[in-house]
Amino acid sequence: MHLFKYYRPDFYFEKSLRYDEIFFASNEQLNDPHDLIIKPYFGSSVEAWRCILKSSEPYDTWNMARIVDIENSELIEAINDEFEGTKVDDSSSLIYAIDAKKENLVNIFAQYLLKDREDLYTDSKSASAMCVHFLKEKMIRGWDKRYYSCSFSKDALDPQMWAHYGGGFRGCILIYKTLQNCSLNLRPNIFLNKAQNFKFEEVNYEDKEKVIDILDIDTRLNLIESNLLNKSLFWSYEKEMRLLLSESFGSLRVSSTSQMPVSKKSNIFHHDPDVIKGVIFGSNCSESYKEKVTSMLAEKYSFLLPIGTPAFLTFDSELTSAGKVEIKSGSKCIIHESGSSQVMKQILEGETLENVLNELGINRC
Repeated sequence: MHLFKYYRPDFYFEKSLRYDEIFFASNEQLNDPHDLIIKPYFGSSVEAWRCILKSSEPYDTWNMARIVDIENSELIEAINDEFEGTKVDDSSSLIYAIDAKKENLVNIFAQYLLKDREDLYTDSKSASAMCVHFLKEKMIRGWDKRYYSCSFSKDALDPQMWAHYGGGFRGCILIYKTLQNCSLNLRPNIFLNKAQNFKFEEVNYEDKEKVIDILDIDTRLNLIESNLLNKSLFWSYEKEMRLLLSESFGSLRVSSTSQMPVSKKSNIFHHDPDVIKGVIFGSNCSESYKEKVTSMLAEKYSFLLPIGTPAFLTFDSELTSAGKVEIKSGSKCIIHESGSSQVMKQILEGETLENVLNELGINRC
């Protein structure tokens, strides 16, 4: 399968081309303010709270059962009532929502403390406060992540995409060939040999609130993923396929802070050079920029492929007076000399051009 990524004619595109880079963006870097945003809320489920209270501890010293009667139905119902109906702006804000209820939770736990609890927790208020902290860590599990996405499209000829993401038709599209299972092998460092496999997921377009009941424990992970792949119908022209990246900070770390940690990692990954099969130039792309891009690809592939080998494809597009984007010409670029930025071009036309476009999944008009 082939997918397409629109680029503006700038430094970042040239960097992606030269170093085989792709970038995973956070919500703050995306056009859609609701993309990658999930809104948790608390429904009502005494059994779910029972499971949360009885879930495993990160350390033996964090065992709530040594401090409070976690089997007490009145305690569980009181916690359920305290949170029921609480809505959160996004998963990162869940920490604030829990902290805002700390005083009430301390008072609730104080009513159900064990009389023969360990000496470490003899002070009732301190013991209750520790119960709240332990509960917070359990509640944060599964919500201790930040999410990032890298967007591709199934459509190389959408005029809106060219206008918005292709620099007003002055930019380019890179044509990517996926693996058989519709995935890419990516490395977080260009010098690493070992790669991670990232699977492309198709975006669903539907106008709906991306809300998830925190207490829906059994299906929560699937619901989170499906919501990360949902966008409003407004964006349906994008025909997006995306790669998702998540970074977990750990419930222990997150529960000890008042806000979600900021990532210190780079969200730039590198693919193999042969993933790029070609480039489509926008109708307003200058001849000098076309030559620059072709030369960059030629030089890179000249070190990787034998002389005389077809290396990549180039296509010119046009915007018709009817508002359609069409492929008007194409070339197969062949390695001319090792280390050279020059290529021999085999012109593609007629049936040959049609066949190549069909293989790439490009509907010519």
